[in-house]
Amino acid sequence: MSRLAVPSRTSVLALALVLGGCVESAAVPRAPHPEPPAPLAVPTPVAFVEDDFARARDLARAEGKLLFVDGWAPWCHTCLSMRREVLSKKDLGPMQKSYVFAALDTDRDENAEFVGRFPMKAWPTFFVVDPVDLRIVAQHGGSLSLEEMQGFLERGIADRKPTGADAELVRALGDAHAAFTEKRYAEAADAYERASQKPWARRNEALLGAMRTFSAAKMDERCRSFGLAHLADPTGTSPPSDFVYYVRECGSRAPEPDKQKILGAALDRLRALVREPPKGSSVDDRADALDMLAEAETDAGHADLAKRAHEARLSILEAAATSASSPEEARVFDYARMGSYLALGRGEEAVAMFEARCRELPSSYEAWARLASTLHSLHREPEALAAVTRAVGLSYGPRRLRYLALQADIQLASGDRKAQVETLDAEVHGHEALPKGLLDPDKLGAARERLRVAREALEATQAAPQKAVPQKAAPQQAAAQKRPVTPPDSSRTTPSR
Repeated sequence: MSRLAVPSRTSVLALALVLGGCVESAAVPRAPHPEPPAPLAVPTPVAFVEDDFARARDLARAEGKLLFVDGWAPWCHTCLSMRREVLSKKDLGPMQKSYVFAALDTDRDENAEFVGRFPMKAWPTFFVVDPVDLRIVAQHGGSLSLEEMQGFLERGIADRKPTGADAELVRALGDAHAAFTEKRYAEAADAYERASQKPWARRNEALLGAMRTFSAAKMDERCRSFGLAHLADPTGTSPPSDFVYYVRECGSRAPEPDKQKILGAALDRLRALVREPPKGSSVDDRADALDMLAEAETDAGHADLAKRAHEARLSILEAAATSASSPEEARVFDYARMGSYLALGRGEEAVAMFEARCRELPSSYEAWARLASTLHSLHREPEALAAVTRAVGLSYGPRRLRYLALQADIQLASGDRKAQVETLDAEVHGHEALPKGLLDPDKLGAARERLRVAREALEATQAAPQKAVPQKAAPQQAAAQKRPVTPPDSSRTTPSR
């Protein structure tokens, strides 16, 4: 017969103690669990207001922030490089607490008011603007590394209301920017020089501002003396070579023997910059420096050294294009590759590159125009005409007018003077129709002169049809019609490169 097991007294007591302990513990409130730490904010890329300066300004004023403006254009290779390499990075995300960011395509009619108020001599140009009074707090033309861009934005915050030892320099730089935008060039030059006399955080901005002003106002003597005195002073990735560009520009117009002295000093500086590229230089920065070096070596009569510079340039550009993850990314390097291909007598490779790019990006006016330019340089005029016609149809604003001028060149090379005149007439009317901010009186005057000369040549041909068309234009006509073989690319500091 089975029996139930009866626990002993000792076991019962032990069980009671255990149960009692459990009950007692349950009755005492436990310390609350600590709240889990808030997740760290993950930086996100900057959100840009596209092509709406008024809206961006309103947002900045309403939120008490500064306004950052990227003045760019789709044809500008440095602009594309900056958007890919710097402006898209999450590292800039925290700056949105202090800034509203705007990106303005400077060829679009809707941005004409901004372009008219804030004239640009380099693409891209970055502005820090006080949205209340539209005062330029900081400005930089050309490329910047990510670290340099962060510093640029931080200095904009600090210098909105300058204090401390550099306050006077900040005010001088602000006065210089204001005078430059109003074309008071003598005042701007003086203020930029005051802001550049000693090392400080924004000295590059003052040094390049002075040279930009000398260039705009054709102050060649001041440009040459200031340029030689400060040739080695700019620091960072692009400012050193940008500064050399201006020195070469005004130095090329100096009388002998000053001209050779200035160009020789600039050449030495370029060689040093290429030999040891500044820390943080992008492929685009290095390619631009090599391009300037090749041009300087050519001017000095060193054809072999110029060739070597183009070969080095093409090597780094092709490596970058090959490693690109998309056609949009690879096209950043197309313009520079084209220039070196043509300089090295390898134009057919440039044609193949652009033909592929046009298939990949059929709506890119830039690809079609540069294909046309390359074909024109190789005297393949029928193909060039077809390509430039596509570019004209896809483009807009001042860039479209540049492509009309290229089309007129191709028509002249094809022997069709009537079509050339019609195209140049369309170019002139296009300039006249531009909104005020986008209209450049100098470019309009040059277009009118090209049209005048072309009309006279056509009338002369029609008046004497029995005479063969001269193979070489008269000197005046050639000067008026001469244009760069490639569509000018105003990246970096170069106004019409």
